[in-house]
This record gives sequence, C-alpha cells and structure tokens, in this order.
Amino acid sequence: MATFFDATQRRILKYVWVPAIVYLLFYLVSDIHQRDFYAKLNFGEKRDTDYIASVLLIFPFVVAVGYEFFMRKKYKEILLMVAAAIGSNALIMLDFHLRVTHNSPAYGITAMATALTTNGLLLLLRAHLLGYDRLQRHALISLIITYFTSTVATNIFGFVNAFHHMSFWWREVITLPFRALLPFFYFMGLLLSDNLAASNTYLEKLKSKVQVISSKEYFVLYCFLINVAIFGAVGMGWNVGAVYNNIFGYKQFETTFVSVVVAIILALGYAVAIAAAGYVLRNIIISRMMTIGSDNGWMYAMHYSFMLNIIPVICWMIAEDRHETEEENAYFYLSKQYSSVGTMIMIMGGLFSCISAWYILMTARNYREYGGYANGIAFICVVSALMHIALKSSKTPIYWILSLNALSTLFFAVVGGTGEGLTGIMFVNIYLSFFVLMEIFHPSLNKYQLEEDKIPEGIPAE
Repeated sequence: MATFFDATQRRILKYVWVPAIVYLLFYLVSDIHQRDFYAKLNFGEKRDTDYIASVLLIFPFVVAVGYEFFMRKKYKEILLMVAAAIGSNALIMLDFHLRVTHNSPAYGITAMATALTTNGLLLLLRAHLLGYDRLQRHALISLIITYFTSTVATNIFGFVNAFHHMSFWWREVITLPFRALLPFFYFMGLLLSDNLAASNTYLEKLKSKVQVISSKEYFVLYCFLINVAIFGAVGMGWNVGAVYNNIFGYKQFETTFVSVVVAIILALGYAVAIAAAGYVLRNIIISRMMTIGSDNGWMYAMHYSFMLNIIPVICWMIAEDRHETEEENAYFYLSKQYSSVGTMIMIMGGLFSCISAWYILMTARNYREYGGYANGIAFICVVSALMHIALKSSKTPIYWILSLNALSTLFFAVVGGTGEGLTGIMFVNIYLSFFVLMEIFHPSLNKYQLEEDKIPEGIPAE
C-alpha cells in the first residue's frame, strides 16, 4: 500500500542512510580541521578563514546528488550531475571568498540570490535528465521546498547553544547526529516537490485527513514534518533575533552573519514552512489513526509532545491496518468518540494557567519595574483558565486561549530574555496545540478531506 511515494522514491528513502554516513564523516573531518586551524592562531592575531573546512562540506552534497541518480539507475547521468553540483558549489564558495576578502562576510541578498540561482539551475538540469514535463515548474517547486527543508537541520546549532561550553567531542556527539539528518531532509523535500509538480491531485492528498496510509509512509512523513516544525522554529527565532538586534543596535554574532533583509526573508520562509508542516502533520497523524481504526485521543495528543511522541509513533507503526478505503476512514472519523483526554485537557489547562498566574505574581516581587506587565500577564493567565471551561461549547475559546498564550510567551521573550530558538519552539508549540484542541473538541471534515461523490450517505461535511 503506497499513497505518497512510488517504488523508486521509497527505495531512495530506504537507503538514505548511505549518504547520511558520508555526511557524518565529512562533517566530522571538517570540524576537526576547523578546530585545529583556529587553535594554531595566536591570541589577538587576525582570524583567517578556514576554507578547507568549508570545501570539505561540498563533497557530501555531491555524493547525495550522485546517490539519487544511482538509485534511479540513471548511471550515464551521474557524472553530469556531479560535475554540475561541484560547479554550483564552487560558485557559492567563490561568492563567500569575495565577501570575506572585502570585509563584508554577512550573508546578504546578493549571496542569497547566488545560492538560489545556482541551486535552481542544478534542479532544472535534474528535472531535464529525469525526463520531467514542465521543467520550470518542477525546478521552482523543488527549489522553494528544498531550500528551506535542507537548511532547517543546520539550525541545530541554535538548538544546542547551551552546550557550547562543553568539550569538542561532547559537542560533536550532540550535534553530528542531527547534521546527519540533512540528506533525509533534502530528499524528503525533493521527492515531495516532485510529486506536487507532477500531479495536480497530490496536494489534495496532503490536505486530507482520511487517506489510507501505510506504517512506513506515516513514519517517514511524521519524522520529516515534526523536525521541520522543531528546527524551523529555531531558525525562525534565530532570524527574528537577528532582525531585532540589528534594528536596536545590539552587537550580537548574528548581526554580522546575516543582513536584515535576508533575515526577514528567512524568518518569513520558516514561518510558512512551519505553518505548512503543522497542517500536513495533523493530516498524516489523523490519516494513520483512521487507517488503524484508533480512537485513542491520548495517543493522538502525544504525537505533538517532543518528549513523549516516540510512544505513539512506535505503537501506530506496528498497529495492524483495519481500513482500506477513504470511505471507511471517513465513516470512522465521524463516528469515533475520544476518551477522557478532553476533560483532562480542560482540567490541567485551567490548573496550569492558574499556577502560571501565581508564579508570575510571585516572581514580579523581585522585579518591581515589571510589576505592571506582570499583573497584566497574570490576568491573561486567569482569563485563559476560565476559557478552558468552555472548550467544548464552541471553537472561539480555542482561539482565545492560544492568543493569550502567545501574548504570555511574547512577554517572557522580551522581558525574560528567553533565547531566540527556545522562543521559536514555544510559539510552534502553541501553533501545534491548535490542531490538538480542534481535533479533540471539534473534529470535522471539510471539502478537502473527501471528494463529494465519495462521501458516504448520511455523513455531513462542512
């Protein structure tokens, strides 16, 4: 049973660990060289640029490009694609060298345009060699999706800033496994973009909550989408922080690394990627839930917990498929009854909001200059607690609760000095909570979930 990927695409994903190992090895060698390179510089000496470490990072991408054509059995085209990949990366490295030599290392709009153009041409060549129709459409969609999905994994550095004081090898142990995910991110984005460009109906599959989905497709799509949400949040927070620091004149590392214009573009791009990932993630989870015939609301809610999600993912991967058609899934969706999870959310949500209000008021005693703000946020928490009582009555309390939570998070980010990456993750948690609350308290199907002529008799649709 395959809904989202064909046989060749599944084979590419099955053996993606091969380029992942290559990435792991080259990143490790690059990090070691960079460590030794800067360790040799004397204190106060002008810091040169370690070009060798940067060049080493080109080879894993070249291997990944060749890997795809090897798995597609396009052996004659491998050398051409590898040469094109080397050429495109050489142009990007040349741009980087020119920026460094002219003392303007910031990643500006010109550097971004260079990266997009070279990668766009590479993807256009790929589409031509694979014999796709509508080459420009394929290349453009692939460029948009892969540019952001392949960069989210690099935001692991913003995610592990707390470990910067550790020894070199401990940092490598923590960060390398995440950087080894880069081929997975790249190929998932690439294959999804291929399918979106090739079929006008593929987007409708991603919009549907009642697709029949296999355990393997559910697993890879879930892992991809949840990581896009997490690392996209870190990237969004980091770039928003760069804009904030540039505007207000705070000299931080990111202010010299990226220009304001590029930071705004990247922040907006990550925001769109997060919004799309969260929406499709909800549909993938519900589709698998319907396919196995589960009505366990607790298992659904735990999918959105970054700590507990491994439990439902494993359980639903090994669960036996019970439904074979979208119609069966639609029947089950509108007839299911969730367990006590809704009542527990109402109780715990209200209780947590009250505790937060009390904690804010107690903390504000030590920071009198923020007393007025603290009183306002505490009041917001109390209102949020009261809103939890009305969750079952209508959708309006959901919007109020999440809006109030966003205001509280913004307060802690500005006043409390919460890190950019953590702030981004907190906002994404609020966004993902929307799908949890809507599915638990107000589940519904709309026109995207099932074609009108397939809706079983007696089943209402929005």
